[in-house]
Amino acid sequence: MKNNETQTWLKKGVAVSKGDQRIAFRGEVDALYAECVCACAAAREKGGFVFEGLAEISKIIGKLMRCEALCEGMEFYGVLGYSADQLREVSQNPKKYFGSDFFWPDENACTRMAALNRLRTAIRRCEREAVRAYPEGEDWQISIIACLNRLSSAAYILMLELKSEEINDH
Repeated sequence: MKNNETQTWLKKGVAVSKGDQRIAFRGEVDALYAECVCACAAAREKGGFVFEGLAEISKIIGKLMRCEALCEGMEFYGVLGYSADQLREVSQNPKKYFGSDFFWPDENACTRMAALNRLRTAIRRCEREAVRAYPEGEDWQISIIACLNRLSSAAYILMLELKSEEINDH
């Protein structure tokens, strides 16, 4: 593919249109990583569990980028000290684990909460792009989609932990 501005390499030896859904997904993963870096920057000053959790998530996103480019399965064992199954359980039962109902940040949210919520929505958007990019659902593709699903749970858990911390500080 020499000097063809309408195509890009999907993998070695395979060129596709820049409009290909798989390239759109790669763009979303790239944007997701950038969003995570911004969230890390917003959380760095205070440090603590939010920053540490975001740093862990950013490493997973980087690994996901590599797996997708190489058409390899994404081994995801968990994040934030939770297994994949625990992430689902905890994020779907905030009352049980955090003593609060489901919530969505509003105009009074602190910068860290707003950044976490943006990251959570970016993960969900990226997951939708993955589903569109890989309708055939090979095992390696499903592993990437499942990882994204659990990362959105992780981002919401960080939001719940931050909300719990804010309540306890007041």
